Amino acid sequence: MDRWFCRDVTMVRAVLLTALTLAPSLRSVADDTLGSLLERHCQQCHGADDPETNLRVDNPDFSLAPDSPEYAAAGKLLERVYNAVDSGQMPPEDAEPLAISSRRQLLRLLRNRLLQVAKNSPERSPHRRLTVEEYNYTLKTLFGVDAEFADMLPADPISESGYRNARSQLGLSSLQIEAYLDSARRAVQRYVQFGPIEDDVIRYHIEFEDLYYATGDRYGTRKRAPAAIDRETMLARRERNLAQTPKYVDPLGPKLPGAHSDDEKLRAAIPKLNQQYVAIPRRLSTGEMVIRLRAAGTADRNGRFPRLRVEAGITLGDGCSIDRRLLGEADVTAPTDDPAVYEFRIRLEDVPTKGPQRQEDTFDRLSVFDMDQIYISNVSCDPHAVFTLGRGGYPDPEIGSQRIAGAIDQMDRDGVNFLMLDCMEIEMFPGRSESTPSYRWQIPSVAVDQDDRDEAMIAESLLAEFMRQAYRRPVSADEISQKLKLFGALRTRSYSFEDSLRETMTAVLVSPAFLFLEVPSPTPAKRRSDSSCPHQLASRLSYLLWLSPPDDHLMIRANDGSLLQPCVLHEEAERMLADPRCRRFLESFCRQWLRLGRYHNIAVDRDAYPTYDEDFAAASIRETIECFVEVFQSDANALDLIDSDYVIVDDRLAEHYGLAAPTSGEMQKVSLPKDSVRGGLLTQASLMTLNSDGVDSHAIRRGVWLLDRMLNSPPPPPPPNIPAIEIDDPELEGLSLKEKIQRHREPGACRNCHAKIDPWGIPFENFDATGRWRNEWLAFEGDQRVRRVIDPATVLPDGQRIENIVELKQHLRRQRSEQFADALVHHLLTYTLGRSPDYADRQDVDEIRKRFKASGYKLRELVLAIVDSKLFRI
Repeated sequence: MDRWFCRDVTMVRAVLLTALTLAPSLRSVADDTLGSLLERHCQQCHGADDPETNLRVDNPDFSLAPDSPEYAAAGKLLERVYNAVDSGQMPPEDAEPLAISSRRQLLRLLRNRLLQVAKNSPERSPHRRLTVEEYNYTLKTLFGVDAEFADMLPADPISESGYRNARSQLGLSSLQIEAYLDSARRAVQRYVQFGPIEDDVIRYHIEFEDLYYATGDRYGTRKRAPAAIDRETMLARRERNLAQTPKYVDPLGPKLPGAHSDDEKLRAAIPKLNQQYVAIPRRLSTGEMVIRLRAAGTADRNGRFPRLRVEAGITLGDGCSIDRRLLGEADVTAPTDDPAVYEFRIRLEDVPTKGPQRQEDTFDRLSVFDMDQIYISNVSCDPHAVFTLGRGGYPDPEIGSQRIAGAIDQMDRDGVNFLMLDCMEIEMFPGRSESTPSYRWQIPSVAVDQDDRDEAMIAESLLAEFMRQAYRRPVSADEISQKLKLFGALRTRSYSFEDSLRETMTAVLVSPAFLFLEVPSPTPAKRRSDSSCPHQLASRLSYLLWLSPPDDHLMIRANDGSLLQPCVLHEEAERMLADPRCRRFLESFCRQWLRLGRYHNIAVDRDAYPTYDEDFAAASIRETIECFVEVFQSDANALDLIDSDYVIVDDRLAEHYGLAAPTSGEMQKVSLPKDSVRGGLLTQASLMTLNSDGVDSHAIRRGVWLLDRMLNSPPPPPPPNIPAIEIDDPELEGLSLKEKIQRHREPGACRNCHAKIDPWGIPFENFDATGRWRNEWLAFEGDQRVRRVIDPATVLPDGQRIENIVELKQHLRRQRSEQFADALVHHLLTYTLGRSPDYADRQDVDEIRKRFKASGYKLRELVLAIVDSKLFRI
């Protein structure tokens, strides 16, 4: 059995034993009911010797407090026991049956215990900390700046269910509070402005034919780097450029898929034929950078245009490594005689720098390799592309141009596209952005001899509004008074007015009212008397659908209390689902539900898959997210996530799938031929790679993933110390993976579990580790490599024979549709509530399921059903 999902069974065993002995009320009948039933009907299979599904129920002598970390797990296992008995699955047919009276009594005792477990479960915590993602969006909203705020924070823990917003895990340790304090202090320092902002915009206008880069003349390169100019000069150069015929030097060829050379690794700063860079000796530390590129493109033999990518960053030291951030990408379709302007933006705070940022506004680098740089690439893919040094990789750029001329001519003859760069403008604006130069929190400077009462008035006015927005609710006079006391204490200790106010605002951003989300009071009487309840409900709705604080419209509904009316709450949910910010929710849920975060844990063998690279990985993950977003936004049947007659791909993924490639690098919806194996999530490259070992397919991982994520029927954990399948075992030489699995599961301890897992993964054998289709696989027989036909046929645990992946998807869509829908309900509720639904939620969950099914399995209706439910409102 594969180590990938092997876990220690000790805790599982303990919580099951605990679940069966949780309370005296249950043990009071153990001597003549529960104990005897366990001994007669369970211990034969779940005893100490070779327990079925690795669960033991012998010797139940355990006690557990509600605050124990295993308490919630015990409840889940207890519910499994209840479901097995209630459905008639246990005892099995070949075991002694339970008498009707004993069965009723056992179910009654289990129901009572499940309700008590649910009531006391730590997962039902009344509050939780903002996730890192929510924290980031919250500060973006609060300060009105689209910058990165959470880069100093530790990652959120991932629950057993795969989610980062589990209430029981989102506390705050002393180490975490230090990180939040540093993050808050930096945000206030950057985005709270005292006095007017000086208009010291930095501007560059660059003609690409004037650039000079050479490996043998680093300091000469810096000396010839672009110089900052004023606005009038920039406008004059722009007009002059427009009046001239475009001039292009050394066009950028496309990227060869997967190309990576030793030279690229050693000299990452040297531009290749698909890359150009511009070194900037001076820039602002905070603000917005706007880049406008005037460029043109030539189509390749298939009609595809170059894909322009713009990045900003820095090359460290000797150019051996690069740290950069993406500004954006665009297909360049403008003809060479009429180039177009392509605009990109980025926050300067998000551009990597060499070491800590200095206090001054600008940076002066010592050499070309220490300067901030803009990287421009043609990242379209073409097997006819030439991947070699550009002109800047030679001691003399003119010699470099001569050396690469032959490569450019060859690509031109082969019908390769080219990106042609004419000129570039760079503008760096201090403050928020080009369109909104002032900060949201801009405070007039206070003179040294300013009256203390005027200081207090300014501080009180600012803090009252800042706290209201930060706390996402009205603030009391007492809360404001407490912060004013802190401000006054700092002033008494000789802090300046600015520093005192900044520290007080920082304190607001590390207070529980800001960092934690609260939920409405549990009882209707308390809810009616709790004036903050509608604001808590507003935050719950907003953080679900936008991952950010309520907007003004939602706050108005909270302020007048109308949000507590179910019809108003429903209207607001519909409005927010129609807002573009809803995409944050869709992407966040999709990533966590499908466990896409594990993708980068897989080390894909680059020798076995030379065309695989980071761009392909990013595109495959984007395909999965776009597929989910499309099903949601188009109001399609959620069963399209299992199988559909379309895919959403770019040109590279289409080629990978053997489809007619679009002529664009943008993701777009492509109809599938009737005999295609593609469509839906199951056969997408991201999920095939995620559930591989990086070298080949992996039927066990793919089967476990399908059962867990798509059917909410995760297999039980295996026994400890089970070895993984040894692919290189000489005794298994020449066997297919299907045959190796069959050999691996021969021991009795493995057979039963694998019989429930492997059949679900075997139909995926036609997909390699990158999701490419194959009919054969290469095997070694001695020193010879031979091709063997893949056999994807299998028999599912229910007896259904499946011949291939197409039949598996048909089976899931036609015969497992309700199970898949129930799994979606379960996972979306787990994400929404911050905990898995338990036995006490059963009636509400059933209502949500019915409404989801009645809608034709529309995801939007599922979200609205959850918001309308009692589970969401209390």
